[in-house]
Amino acid sequence: MRKTQNSMYAALALTLLVDAYCGEIEDQESPHRGQYEVMRKFGRELTTAVPDMAVHYGVDLTPHLPIETIKKMEATVNEKWAGNLTLFELYKHSEKMAHRLILGLIGHGVNADDDTEDAEWLERKGIDLDTLHGEYFEGAHDAGFALGEAFEKKV
Repeated sequence: MRKTQNSMYAALALTLLVDAYCGEIEDQESPHRGQYEVMRKFGRELTTAVPDMAVHYGVDLTPHLPIETIKKMEATVNEKWAGNLTLFELYKHSEKMAHRLILGLIGHGVNADDDTEDAEWLERKGIDLDTLHGEYFEGAHDAGFALGEAFEKKV
C-alpha cells in the first residue's frame, strides 16, 4: 500500500483510538469494563483486535478517529524539527518509529529512537528528540469513551 498523508493520519489516529479505548475498558470504574473480555477474544494484538471487534459488531471506527490530534502533533513535530524531517517522512521511513513517537507524545514511555538503529538514523537526519521533551498531548480519551458507548449498543 502506498503511504500517503491521509493513510498516515488514519494509521496514527487508530493507534491513539485503540490506546484510549483500551484505557477506558481497563479502568475499574468504567461503565464499559465488561467489554475488556469481549475485546480479548479478538486477539492479543490490540491494533488488530479492536478493528476486528468493530467489524464483527458492525461499529464504524472512522467517526471516532482523533485525526485532529494527529494533525496537531504533526504541526508541533514539524516545527520542532525545523525542516530536517517531517512526521510524514518519518512515517514513510518507519511506521513503527512514527507510532512510538505519537505514543511518547501522550505520555507512554516509548520513543521513536528506542532502537539503536533508529536512533542513529534520526541522528543522521539531524534530529534531537530532546526538542520534543516537554511536549505533551492529551490522548483520545473522549474518543475512547465514545467508542465504548458505540460498542455498548452492540455487545
